[in-house]
Amino acid sequence: MDRAEWILQEETPTWCFGLGGRSASFGEVFGDMFDHHTVVYEYPSGARVYAMCRTQVGCYNNSGDIVVGTKGTCNLARCEIKGLKGETLWKYPGPRCNPYQLEQNALFDSIRKGEPLNSGYHMAHSTMITVMGQIACYTGKRTDWKNVVKSDLQFGPPPEESNFDTPPPTVPDETGNYPLPKPGITKLL
Repeated sequence: MDRAEWILQEETPTWCFGLGGRSASFGEVFGDMFDHHTVVYEYPSGARVYAMCRTQVGCYNNSGDIVVGTKGTCNLARCEIKGLKGETLWKYPGPRCNPYQLEQNALFDSIRKGEPLNSGYHMAHSTMITVMGQIACYTGKRTDWKNVVKSDLQFGPPPEESNFDTPPPTVPDETGNYPLPKPGITKLL
């Protein structure tokens, strides 16, 4: 979602809906989280973001971003833009690089120069958007940004009340599985 926010110039989604569940990750080691989510975010500009994730062993994984517009598509991982007929309109001609390494290079360079990088706002904002999507999946309900940001929802005790002796907010049942949210029944907001 941080890349989607960059593409959409920090526009905030108005609302979202989603579906998710657990179908392959059972047992105590997996906790109380879903193993797949799909969320559709709606933006004031009319843009939509379709976000999907799966954390299941042995499955196809992809961390790609494809932007679809009225004149073509942009594949961020391939660094290319294609027209409506599949023709290449632009392709980055430079060397391939690891974006995560470039991030680290920029961070260490800023530290060495004494000019700290602060992406805190961007990371907090995109994280809050993903929390909104998680709430939509867990509850099965349309979830509005304004309700999420004014909510006092938290998963577990606050940090100031937590330590290594704090009991977990949920525990596994006799089969070793944790209770899961039930879309359509679970209420979070």
